[in-house]
Amino acid sequence: VFILFGLYAVDAFQLQRHKIRVPLVSEVSNLVGIEGSAVKPNDSIYERLQEVSDEHRAKRKAMLWSIRQLEQYDTDLASDAQEIIDFDVPKTVTQMTANYLSQPAFQFVLSAALATMGLRLSFGQLQLIDFLAGMSAWCFWHVQEWFVHDRLYHGISGNERFPTERRAVAAFQHHDHHHVIPFFHVAAEPLRLCVAWFLVVSAVSYGVFAPVLGLPLATTVLCSYTSCGLLYMSLHYLTHTKVPLPGWLQSVRENHMAHHLDAKTNFSMGVNTMDAVAGTTKPLQKVCSEKANAKHCSW
Repeated sequence: VFILFGLYAVDAFQLQRHKIRVPLVSEVSNLVGIEGSAVKPNDSIYERLQEVSDEHRAKRKAMLWSIRQLEQYDTDLASDAQEIIDFDVPKTVTQMTANYLSQPAFQFVLSAALATMGLRLSFGQLQLIDFLAGMSAWCFWHVQEWFVHDRLYHGISGNERFPTERRAVAAFQHHDHHHVIPFFHVAAEPLRLCVAWFLVVSAVSYGVFAPVLGLPLATTVLCSYTSCGLLYMSLHYLTHTKVPLPGWLQSVRENHMAHHLDAKTNFSMGVNTMDAVAGTTKPLQKVCSEKANAKHCSW
């Protein structure tokens, strides 16, 4: 816990050096939903992006896929957006690998997954019950991923994109901003949210599961759940790049593209079982055919 908070402090210090105030208490309060000072100057840029995106869809029957399209539509807004958003999207596997490995959030979650794996192995050999516990955590991840994405991220406050109650929760705010940015951008998760997420999951694993299941099994659950988070982050990052993808990975990208076109579909990332069960699966081709202009799917 001390190491995790140390990592957070280093990150917050770096942000403060760049005149961005991110106090620890405020960030944790935002995560759990306590009203705080979550409205930042950059919100005005995201609100303008939302307005331009809606207007672009209404007038041109098309979605903003890249920063180049935004430049053609609003040069000043494109310039402001590039100050706070990374649009230098990788186009090759080499570029993608180098960029992704440099992301602090990936480094942190990978370290957390490896650390929990090492801790579990220190307790002794893995047994069948560990496999069952790990699979249970894996199944739970996909259920809660769909539920959080559909019911919370897209289900609160109707269609209002930036209501005050959502600004008070950092995770909601990050997701809302993500949906108004042109699709192709470096979709890296914020380090602070990843640290807070892992702290909460660790507290639940060792505070709730450990007294019942024992420390080794609780660590197995934590390791499996954290690994699912790492896979989710990696797939989501990959879908927003321009790297040519084979087979299944291309289908993951297309499903996520369809979600950005129609936010009522395809809430899962990678494994679409919950979407199939809930009836929220919709292929990209079908989403495109339902739009009034083929440019919706022109990127």
